[in-house]
Amino acid sequence: MKNEHLSEEEIQALALGTEKQSKFYDHLQHCSKCKKSIDTYRTIFTALAEQPALTFDFTVTPPPEMSMQKIKPRPTSFSILALGILSFLTLSLGIIGCLASRITSKGFLLSNGIIIGIATLILYGLLAEMVIKYRRKISTIRQSNLQHLTSSTF
Repeated sequence: MKNEHLSEEEIQALALGTEKQSKFYDHLQHCSKCKKSIDTYRTIFTALAEQPALTFDFTVTPPPEMSMQKIKPRPTSFSILALGILSFLTLSLGIIGCLASRITSKGFLLSNGIIIGIATLILYGLLAEMVIKYRRKISTIRQSNLQHLTSSTF
């Protein structure tokens, strides 16, 4: 005979009927606390089973202003064009630097410094462009939400 009380999992399994009661027969014959817990869970599970399924009396649809909104593609910005030109110059300087390094040892170091500097500028430019686009999108979303909140009636 088991001296300890049944665990919550065992009690719930017995209440649901997923566990055989014969396994715990000796304990349940002498323990009124566990019997009472099983009966309580059976009552709860029966009440839950009799509850109607949850339904919502409304549908969630986006407001017409949001669904009608068309996102216009923006033309390539000046910064992207400038970054493309800088990329081309970086590649050109790299090639010139490699050719110059065959002639003098200082040419290679100079070209590497120029390449690293221009590459850093390109990366900062791309990061700045990304942040600007992100801020524009967030601003558009906020304005749309604000218009929706001010125009909706409850």
